[in-house]
Amino acid sequence: MPLALLALCCLPCTSFIPLAQPSQGIKQDTKKRKPKLREMPETRAGKRRRTAGPQQQQRQQQPQDDEKREAEEAEEAEEQGMEEGAALAALPAANWHRRGDLLEDCLVEGGVLPRELVGIVEGYCGHDFEGTSEELTGLTSAVYSVCELDDGRLASGSGDNTIRIWDLSKGGECVQTLTGHTSFVTSVCALGDGRLASGSDDNTIRIWDLSKGGECVQTLTGHTSAVWSVCALGDGRLASGSADNTIRIWDLSKEGECVQTLTGHTSAVFSVCASVDGRLASGSTDNLLRIWC
Repeated sequence: MPLALLALCCLPCTSFIPLAQPSQGIKQDTKKRKPKLREMPETRAGKRRRTAGPQQQQRQQQPQDDEKREAEEAEEAEEQGMEEGAALAALPAANWHRRGDLLEDCLVEGGVLPRELVGIVEGYCGHDFEGTSEELTGLTSAVYSVCELDDGRLASGSGDNTIRIWDLSKGGECVQTLTGHTSFVTSVCALGDGRLASGSDDNTIRIWDLSKGGECVQTLTGHTSAVWSVCALGDGRLASGSADNTIRIWDLSKEGECVQTLTGHTSAVFSVCASVDGRLASGSTDNLLRIWC
């Protein structure tokens, strides 16, 4: 036996692998296969959302909803404050009564103004003065009281028993002098409808109609001593404080009838002041400040 044939027969059977011919062999797969996409690892947040139940998902969404709602409310409050502030700033300088009404309308719970309006009020009334002044001359005695009228003019009451009207737009010219009191005029107060109230040491209160040339249309009597202070209550009534230790409430719509007398002070009432919430404050030489409800 030839050596080559003997060597072939001695090979292990596992090493003999028949090779298929192309003509007889396995059919080649010519179909193109789509490549598999590589899967990205799932994030922790995505896994939490996928595995969270309805209640947990709602809790996760709640902080976002709260933040969005708070932002919307803040924006709405800012817009409302700007509108109210613009309305306040647009009021004429002389219209103090209307300004008081607007501030009363804008008061929130606890009597605190919104921050935007507080800033506007401080900016309007709390500015620094230059330190210069203009002198209004013509008076012959002490000036006890001054007040601003609806049209921007000033009224003053003095110890010469007169009330004078000053026009600041005309260089502080005295354009009118009201006479009628028989003693010095201690207090003047604008009533907001073209009228002016004055209190005097002659124990009386007078109501003047400036639209009728300064005519005295009412004289209120009842105090037994000097009237030191008068103030408008805003509802057609007037309050007065007197050296007879009393405060009187007068209804101007009822021909100046005294409808109430407040007692409690043990000395002269030097000052009365109405608040926007309907109360009345009074100061006296008995060293007390009283609030009347």
